[in-house]
Amino acid sequence: MNVISKMYFRFRVMKMKLLVILFFCFLFVNSIQTFAQDVTPVVGIMLDESTFEPVQLANILIRNTGSRHVSNRKGYFHFMISATDSVYISAIGYKTKFVFGQNLISQNVGDTIKIYLRQTVYKLKDVNVYYPNHKRDSIARLAAEFLKTDPLLNNYDRVTKRNKGSMMSPLTAMYEAWSKEGQDMQKFEEFLQFAEEQKAVDRRYNKKVIKKITEIEDEDLDEFIRFCKIDRYFIITAQEYDLYAAIKKCGDEFNAKHLRDRMKLR
Repeated sequence: MNVISKMYFRFRVMKMKLLVILFFCFLFVNSIQTFAQDVTPVVGIMLDESTFEPVQLANILIRNTGSRHVSNRKGYFHFMISATDSVYISAIGYKTKFVFGQNLISQNVGDTIKIYLRQTVYKLKDVNVYYPNHKRDSIARLAAEFLKTDPLLNNYDRVTKRNKGSMMSPLTAMYEAWSKEGQDMQKFEEFLQFAEEQKAVDRRYNKKVIKKITEIEDEDLDEFIRFCKIDRYFIITAQEYDLYAAIKKCGDEFNAKHLRDRMKLR
């Protein structure tokens, strides 16, 4: 009886440990699902409010989480955000912008949003600068141009043509999934893909095409682009006729809105 009692006691202890482990696993999975539901990916471009040129290297601070992001050389950025977050955006030469997270979340997840920054003017004292070494400056400019255009330095084959999926060994797959280098390569590959998609969007949906279809005046084209938010996936994949029809329909709605606004001002 003593042996049976000990075995029964051990069985009860093991059962309690198993229940505790299952309970914490349930809490962990539930918290991950809740987090995934609350967080939304945001993809966009930072633009100058006056010139509509991309703003590169703009600092993006998500206040609630403390995470920081930077727009790339073409002004594009990508991060995860929830509706309750607040975002601070700053860049050299521009006023700091505060945006609520709910205003950044698009109705169609994946659409490219546009954030406009206003230039700020700094008044400095007059300074006379004398720079005699023009030769060194010219060499530096040539070096910068070489670094930007050299095919060897801009070769991304190591990232884009690496083995993937079933072609990778289990150890390589684990390294890519969990190491910082592997995660950075995946993020960089996603960015390259996004940049190529954006090039395709710009080729098919630009001011020249819009003006040709809608006959909207040049000074109203930027306002039209902000008004007419056509899904970027549709722009890339749609037949030319369907895309032009969507732009024409949006142009009619834009002109009707302009007409109503003019009537209100009278």
